[in-house]
Amino acid sequence: MRLFSLLPGHSRALPRDVAAGVGLEHGERVLAHGRTHDGRYAVATDRALFLPRESGHVRLGWERIAKASWQEGVLHVTEAGEPGTAPPVHHLPLEDPGQLADAVHDRVTSTIVVSEHLPLVGRAGVRAIGRRPPAESASPDELLWSLSFDEGVNPHDPEVQDRAAQALDDLRRQMGV
Repeated sequence: MRLFSLLPGHSRALPRDVAAGVGLEHGERVLAHGRTHDGRYAVATDRALFLPRESGHVRLGWERIAKASWQEGVLHVTEAGEPGTAPPVHHLPLEDPGQLADAVHDRVTSTIVVSEHLPLVGRAGVRAIGRRPPAESASPDELLWSLSFDEGVNPHDPEVQDRAAQALDDLRRQMGV
């Protein structure tokens, strides 16, 4: 037994059967993992977060996660949604979080290239977030954009949609992307 596995808060290695069942891509590295109360595992890699489901895991690329937080033993993960739709939110109670919360925070934060609030109606508006996609899926200059509308701003209103599109175009032009 390794010395570090005896220290409080230090997780043991991810079980081989779990690692094999996650479905890692070639060259993908496991960074951290956490065990749920029912013995399943959430796994953070250098490319994605794998959340346990009844059968297997759901893969969320880091650029697809809008927000993640750790509160009272529960990992809360909000996916980047499409404009006008409620984004999927995952709540994962963990018995043994290991270093998972820290790894998730670091990876999600590292994808953000720009996060800018764009006013549309007075001070109310939309947060535009440009994220770096995985290196193997797109050119390094390409950003994936998501919009998060402020409470009280109707993302279904055609005028709001037009203003948001124009504000995003202006921001992209200012940034040269």
